[in-house]
Amino acid sequence: DMNGSRIDTVSAEKDLGVFITVDLTWATHVSSQCAKANKLLGFVRRNTMFIKSPIVRRIAYLTLVRSHLGYATQLWTPQSVDLMRKIERVQRRATKFILSLPFFCEQSYTSRLIELNLLPISYWHELLDMIFFFKSVTGIVNLNSSVVPKIHVTRVTRSYNPDSPHFFSRKCKTTTFQRSFLNRTTRIWNTLSNDINLSVKLPLSQFKSLLYNYYLSALKSVYDPENPRSWKSICPYCNSSRSLNTNIRCCF
Repeated sequence: DMNGSRIDTVSAEKDLGVFITVDLTWATHVSSQCAKANKLLGFVRRNTMFIKSPIVRRIAYLTLVRSHLGYATQLWTPQSVDLMRKIERVQRRATKFILSLPFFCEQSYTSRLIELNLLPISYWHELLDMIFFFKSVTGIVNLNSSVVPKIHVTRVTRSYNPDSPHFFSRKCKTTTFQRSFLNRTTRIWNTLSNDINLSVKLPLSQFKSLLYNYYLSALKSVYDPENPRSWKSICPYCNSSRSLNTNIRCCF
C-alpha cells in the first residue's frame, strides 16, 4: 500500500507503446505487434481487393503494416529464434498478398523478397539498429555521453584508420544485457567495419545506402528462411558475430 491506496502488481506494463515485462523479455510485446500487424494486413487485403498492381500493394504494406513493426525496435527487436520466426510470418503472408499468390505457392519466400526488393524483417531490424547506432556515435542523436560506445584502440598501426574505428564492447554477465542494443550493435559494427569499410565520416544517406546494399547482397547469397543462423549478424544459437556476406560456418 502507498498512502492507504493499494498498488496492484502486474507482470507487464505498456509504456510509450512498448510492453515492459518483469523479466525484461519481449515475447509479450512481439505478440502484441504481430497481432496488430496481422489485423492491419487483413484490413489492407480487404480494401485493396480490386487493386492488382504489386507496386501499389507494396506501398500499402510498407505504409500501413510494416511501419508498426519498426517502432522502437532498438529496444525490443527479437533476438530469439521463436520470436524472429513469429514476426517474419507477417511478411511471409504479406509477400503472397502483394504478388497475388495463393496461400500454397511454389515460389520461395527468398525469391519473393528479391522480386519485391524487400529485406527480411530480421535484416531490416538490424539495419534500423545500425542506423541509430551510427547516429549515436556521430552525434546526430544526442545521447548521454556515459552510454555512447567508446572507440577501442589496442595499438595504432599503419593500417589503422581513425574514420573506421572499432568500438569497445562491454562485458556482459547476463543474456539480457548481452543482447541489449548498444552491446549487440557494437559487435555488429566491429564485424562489418572489416567487411564493408564503415566510416563515421560518411554522410547519413551514404551510410544507409551502403548498409542496405550489404543486407540486400546477404539476402541474395546466404539468407535461408529455414536456417536461423542466416537471420542475424550475431548467431542466435552460438552468439558468434560474423559477416553475412560469406558462407556462415558457425555452430559446427
